[in-house]
Amino acid sequence: MIGALLLIVLFLGSTSLAEEISSGKYPEYADYCKKVNKYFPGKKYRI
Repeated sequence: MIGALLLIVLFLGSTSLAEEISSGKYPEYADYCKKVNKYFPGKKYRI
């Protein structure tokens, strides 16, 4: 159980780091992030 939780924390942390690097490298990446979901593919829907 603890191993699964640690993997989730690792995944969330590495995702944030990768997005930070990408947004610094590609200025239009911030606009892209506003249009798509972070963890699930597809367009963002507002309710």
